[in-house]
Amino acid sequence: MRITYSFFLMAVMIIAIIEFPHLPLHVVTMGLRLMMIFILAIEMILSFKYCLSFFKPPELVKNMGLCVVSVIFTLLLLEAFFMFLPRTHGIGYSLANALWFDRYWKPFNSYGTRDLEPVKNKKTNIIFAGDSFAAGQGIKYIEDRFPDIVRTNLSKINENIQVINLAQTSLDTKSEFDSVKNFIESSGIHPDIIILQYYGNDIDHIAKKFGMRGDGEGFSPYAELNAFTRWILRGSYLFNYLYWMIPSQEVNGYLTYIEKAYADDLIFTEHMNEIVAFNSYAKARNTKFFVVLFPLMLEIELSHKLYLDKITRYLKSKDIESMDLSVLFKDLPISDRIVNGNDAHPSLAVHRLVGEELTRYLSQELSK
Repeated sequence: MRITYSFFLMAVMIIAIIEFPHLPLHVVTMGLRLMMIFILAIEMILSFKYCLSFFKPPELVKNMGLCVVSVIFTLLLLEAFFMFLPRTHGIGYSLANALWFDRYWKPFNSYGTRDLEPVKNKKTNIIFAGDSFAAGQGIKYIEDRFPDIVRTNLSKINENIQVINLAQTSLDTKSEFDSVKNFIESSGIHPDIIILQYYGNDIDHIAKKFGMRGDGEGFSPYAELNAFTRWILRGSYLFNYLYWMIPSQEVNGYLTYIEKAYADDLIFTEHMNEIVAFNSYAKARNTKFFVVLFPLMLEIELSHKLYLDKITRYLKSKDIESMDLSVLFKDLPISDRIVNGNDAHPSLAVHRLVGEELTRYLSQELSK
């Protein structure tokens, strides 16, 4: 009977792979995992029943064995459950984070961004440049991101307005500038407005250039653990999920790093020169340039001290318009402000507030 169960499940999986050869690798892997969990659970229960009937152990041993089998069976069920529990993580190493991106990080257009396909026949074009904040990490559906809320609202006013989101995860100011230039050259679409979404870690690449420790640099997941524990955590969705619920001291030290980076005048000036160059590029093409500033979502007040106020003053001195977005959601509880307890990207509520505020701003600009 036990062999029949195992062979039946393996046969089903093999037939599925043969009949559907184009199944994504992760689907096949998930299927194999579920099959193994199911086989282990059945084999364990049948083996336990066999031992009880053959050895006839004392009641105490029987009860202890039942407890062990129950615990293992529960862990197997939880493992199967966590295989289908996507959840973003700010660092990005967790298996749940990979599940989330695999399930929700779409659609992609021909330019490789998580957005609709741009068209060339629109009268007014607005480009958003940015990182994972504007790209929508933690936001399941693109229509809930603030650039898309702007798109939806403005299209109700004028169907000839097109909003293009070029934001991608892990970009910095220079790479955001490059992505806009490459898009304009390859698409032939001329933007009327460019909105640069800014976040505190955009200074990282310049800080690294000057020898400072960058965002997440030197961080090695599972480094403090022995080989067996690392193997368990990398292979188990359940234990991997629980491990990444614990904050890392490496990541917690980021505030000290960012304070030093923005306090260094050489680093700060070279970094701001990137935004000035971005603005000059836009002005040369008769395009309005505008910067929207996000705070550290867990430390709004501290963000003003670290970089928001300093950047706002600098941009004003260069006649570059900016908007401090923190005023929109500073009164929200942290739990309502971020995606989840391990991912400090903006929540749905924050995206809605930012989208509505930018809609008001852009409506006024476009009516001039």
